[in-house]
Amino acid sequence: PSLSQEQRARGIGADAARGREGLWPPASARKEAAFRARGGHRPLKERMASEANPAHDGPGEAEGEAEVLRSQGNDHFKAQRHEEAAECYRQALRLLNDSVGAASAPLTPLGQAVRLNLAACLQRLGADPEESVQLCSEVLAADPLSAKAFFRRGLAQRDAARAAADAASKRDALVAARRDLREAARLEPSDRQLRAQLDEVADELKALGGAGLGLGGLYDDREIQEPPPPPVVCSNCGREGHPLCGRALWVAQRAAWLGMPVSEVDRDPPSFEDDGTLRAAIRAARGEGTGPGESGASDSDALADLEADGESLSETEYEMLEDCLCAIDRPYPQLKRKLALPRAVRCAEQLWDEVG
Repeated sequence: PSLSQEQRARGIGADAARGREGLWPPASARKEAAFRARGGHRPLKERMASEANPAHDGPGEAEGEAEVLRSQGNDHFKAQRHEEAAECYRQALRLLNDSVGAASAPLTPLGQAVRLNLAACLQRLGADPEESVQLCSEVLAADPLSAKAFFRRGLAQRDAARAAADAASKRDALVAARRDLREAARLEPSDRQLRAQLDEVADELKALGGAGLGLGGLYDDREIQEPPPPPVVCSNCGREGHPLCGRALWVAQRAAWLGMPVSEVDRDPPSFEDDGTLRAAIRAARGEGTGPGESGASDSDALADLEADGESLSETEYEMLEDCLCAIDRPYPQLKRKLALPRAVRCAEQLWDEVG
């Protein structure tokens, strides 16, 4: 059954009297103060057990007191009182080590947090970086994926490199710092402060001649990318993004389709009625020799040759060709068979003459 407020008050008064008379053990007094600071009270059975065995102070009590000291240290750290914060963290570590053993203390989350906080204080105070390295190594032995431990140890090793007397020791410390910071960056890729510290260590390594060791930034193991090619500039209009436009593009595409030189395709006839020299050049290039379509022959002559070869159109086919040429909306009428281009041009000319 729970104690009434009057019973609790009597218990607290009796505890206070014992403390004044020196009957309460110092560690238990600190524990009791911690409970009162949090607004709580120790259970009756726990107080009776403590009175029966005043020297007993178990792991649970030690962790509670260490938690209070850590909280006090955090307050000092936020107020930039780093020496006071470091002392609180050291006291918390002593309590944990005395209660559960120094080898087991880093296995608890509280022990890890206290060690990392103490390492941060020592770095602010400019203390020996070896102690910070040792504290972070103990945390990593318990949690190999602690990004904060890698980060703190990397900074401590960087400080050790800056304090090194010879270049070889400085290089070794910077290599170790870069290794830890790189691992921390892999675990926390979005941390900009961490990336900035990594780049700073990489610059110091390169200044020592470590660029050839592959010890630069986080992504130095990637292949060096070739610079992008210069943008394509149009030779006709001078704009970027395309090589040609307008008539020059049309002539180049037509020359590629015909398999003829651009200079030949780009040669215009002297007049609209003149067929030009392109047909003769195409026949000569294809080895077709001279014939109905040789140089000087017109489209009418080519049509006469086709009709002589039995390529004349029936009335139905001619009407379908007219419908196809006059169509302006999809779907366009389909022809029953392929027709020569001169025949389609001749039909279009006749339609223009009728309309005009």
